[in-house]
Amino acid sequence: MKNLTENSLMFVHYKSWNDDLNIENKHINHIRTEYEYDSPISGNHSGSKQLLLTDNILTEQQWEDLEKFIKGSDFEQLEDTYGASEGYRYYPYNLTIGWGTGKKAAILILRFHDIKTLAPRGVNNS
Repeated sequence: MKNLTENSLMFVHYKSWNDDLNIENKHINHIRTEYEYDSPISGNHSGSKQLLLTDNILTEQQWEDLEKFIKGSDFEQLEDTYGASEGYRYYPYNLTIGWGTGKKAAILILRFHDIKTLAPRGVNNS
C-alpha cells in the first residue's frame, strides 16, 4: 500500500456486487442494487433495480473524522489483495482511497470465497 499520511483525503470509493459507495469533495452517494429472481433457487437474476440510499453532503467535522479514522486504521499496512486466488470463484469487494491533489490511490481488493479463512483480521471480526 502507498503511504496515506502525507496528503489530505480526496475520495473514498467502495464497490461490491450490490453496493456502490462514493465519497468525494464531501459529497456522499450510496447506491444499492437489488436483484430479482424468478425462482428462490435460481442462481441467475431475472431483473434488478437500483436504490439510492444516500445522497448528502458531509459536514466539515464528518469529513475530518473520516480522514482521521482512515489514517488511524493502518490501511496503508494492508496488502493490495486478500482472499481467493485469481483461479477461484470469488466476489470482489473493492475499496479505493485517494490522497493528495494527484488523486493517488491505495486500493484494497477482498476476494471473498471463504470469509473466515481468507479475509484479513478485523474484516471478519475475529
